[in-house]
Amino acid sequence: MKKIITILSLCAMLFAVACNDDDYGPTIYEYAAINSADTPESATEDDADGISIPVVYGGRLSNPSSFTVNYTITGGTYGTDYTVVDGNGASGSVTIPAGADPETAIQIIGVPDLDLEDNVELTVTLSATSNGLAIGYPGVSTVTVTLEDDDCLYEEETYVATAGGHEYYSDGSEYPDGAPDYPVGFTLTGEHEFTMDNYWGSSYAVKLTIDPATLVITVPAQTLTDGSTVVGTGKLSTCSRIMTIQTVLVNGGSTYDFKNTYTFPE
Repeated sequence: MKKIITILSLCAMLFAVACNDDDYGPTIYEYAAINSADTPESATEDDADGISIPVVYGGRLSNPSSFTVNYTITGGTYGTDYTVVDGNGASGSVTIPAGADPETAIQIIGVPDLDLEDNVELTVTLSATSNGLAIGYPGVSTVTVTLEDDDCLYEEETYVATAGGHEYYSDGSEYPDGAPDYPVGFTLTGEHEFTMDNYWGSSYAVKLTIDPATLVITVPAQTLTDGSTVVGTGKLSTCSRIMTIQTVLVNGGSTYDFKNTYTFPE
């Protein structure tokens, strides 16, 4: 009889504890964190997409309401080395929306220049949320990324040489198609002015200039030996040693708008 009473007493106690748990409900651990697995380690300063750092919500299956997450960035100089999309300084905030699997991103964009310089390391740290959620665990609250310098020294004499010419047209065709580039000789004929000797693979002599400060290429409007006209503009990549020029050629009453590339030897 005593055993039965003891068992009944234990059951009553367990029932009371169970009821007590039901009254308070389970504790839900909610947090905001950086998804480091989907964060690129680096990007070049000329990459227009930059580095996207995902900031995610975790805890419930669905975030019941939107909230802001504050962040700070250390390393580099804002405005000189990098900017942040929709930001205005080395600290700011992003908003995680309500809903299932919500996330946002801190989008860092490098500032392109022509300076030979060291790579820039940036450390992004989440600092607080508008609704007091935990920061980081079980994710991370900080991540370090690198903006890589992609500039090489511009030496004018490097481009007094024979380059490989290639053409790309709006209909998807190209010339040469499936063959090596055709040779184009470049000579220096004035201050920052070059003359190429085989434009369009047709022995046309065409003048162009390269601005040493911006590496912008200009093909001024000019008339070729057969009465055709050409004009264009482009950019020189000093690291790849490739001139890319968009030209418009009017030849025999037909207009050709296409991209030229000239690849110089190492």
